Amino acid sequence: MATPVFVLPRRSVADNPSPRLARLARAGWVGLATVVAVVAAVLSAPSVALADSAPADAATPVTVSADSLPTTQINGVVWAQLIVGDTVYVGGEFTRSRPAGSARGVNEVVRNNLLAYNLTTGKLITSFNPNVNGAVRALVASADGTRVYAGGGFTKVGSETRFRLAAFDTGTGALVSSWKPVVNAQVKALGIFGNTVYAGGTFTVASGQSRTMTASFATSNGALGTWTGQPDGGAVNAQYAWAWGDGTTERAATATATHTYPGAGMYEVVLTVTDTAGATASDTQTIVATDPPAPPITAFAGDAFGRTITRGLGSADIAGPWTTTGSTANYSVGDGVGKLQAAAGQTVNAYLPGATSVDTDLTVSMGTQQAVTGGGTYLSAIGRRVEGNDYRARAKLLASGAVQVQLMRGATSLKYLTVPGLSYAAGDQLKLRLQVTGTSPTTLKAMVWKLGDAVPEAWQVSATDSTAALQQAGSIGLAFYVSASATLSPMTATFDDLIAEPSH
Repeated sequence: MATPVFVLPRRSVADNPSPRLARLARAGWVGLATVVAVVAAVLSAPSVALADSAPADAATPVTVSADSLPTTQINGVVWAQLIVGDTVYVGGEFTRSRPAGSARGVNEVVRNNLLAYNLTTGKLITSFNPNVNGAVRALVASADGTRVYAGGGFTKVGSETRFRLAAFDTGTGALVSSWKPVVNAQVKALGIFGNTVYAGGTFTVASGQSRTMTASFATSNGALGTWTGQPDGGAVNAQYAWAWGDGTTERAATATATHTYPGAGMYEVVLTVTDTAGATASDTQTIVATDPPAPPITAFAGDAFGRTITRGLGSADIAGPWTTTGSTANYSVGDGVGKLQAAAGQTVNAYLPGATSVDTDLTVSMGTQQAVTGGGTYLSAIGRRVEGNDYRARAKLLASGAVQVQLMRGATSLKYLTVPGLSYAAGDQLKLRLQVTGTSPTTLKAMVWKLGDAVPEAWQVSATDSTAALQQAGSIGLAFYVSASATLSPMTATFDDLIAEPSH
């Protein structure tokens, strides 16, 4: 069976001279994207400026020009555009950008799903390249224009974890590190009012709390709001009649509809919108139905540590509660990080038993709050744990500032490397990535780099192992060890932005 993916463009008032028909047309086509988009639009934009290329009143200025504007081009789909000052932000599903006039494949640069161009010149702003790993479906700006908020289906912005919501500083283009709310499924619409960002989509959980399709967050720090509004179909009480082009029709009270075609091909779809007064507006689009794409790879565990807990680590954003070894006083969550405290010669461990896989790609940010002394400290990411034994990668931090990346089976070293050019000091943040895949043998790979530096182009260490007890699915976790010769004790390790997903 083939499922269509298509975009029906908005129509201007010039296409529907009657104001009431224009209102219906706008409500119908905007609603096609999702009913939640209508809810968000009602919340954030009670009045909409409409373009008119041929106004009936000669005193009304033309607001759409027939002249072509040489703007940057992309190789995919645009879902949202937002103007802030002289900058246009563009979100969608694309991987390349090229100057106006260039043929496809010529003068292209990488731009993954989010870019910006100059409103006056139409040229790409080269300094803004956030590298978003999934679709960007909605954009909205703060009232003062200092931030742009993005929502979609992504889980990473550059090397940073962001669960489908992110904010950017319009002055520098940088990702806002303090704004990282979490939702468990796609965001399709955003609105803003005062100090609150409103989000709509297909999610059911936001920052660990139940939120069905709608949620609100503080513009300053992303804290979840108390608002739990539910979508009600929008401001226009309309009926929608679909003629799908394959001989079937459908009537609905909402503006969202899906249809499964008997086979791939081109179909002419007609949507007719009727309001309670009987006024109607129709439009037609030709769509292409294709076979469904393969389902996207999704994370099976993740934690942005956005909560506050004084003893223990609580529950991860994805995968449920953490379990810990020893006293819960050695574990806490605050200031946006998970904290593990260990004395000299002590190891502390935290596990996510609800995150089990035989194919794991795990990334986590980590560091220490104190200077490294003595024989060093070890910060570990566990990729497969089975009944007390495990495969892990760990970063060994030495008092000299050197950093080793090690692959381990429990306490047995499989491979290690002192990373050339990488040094560490208290307060720095490192990123550790570990892959544990396959069985008989299991393949382990790891890399470590400083947060903000370029991600290594290749794995720094790799090894294989066939220990029988570990050739099965296992859970993930974290660990922290301080050498017995350390002169500064206890020490606190911080962990943040943990995400585990199947290897790509």
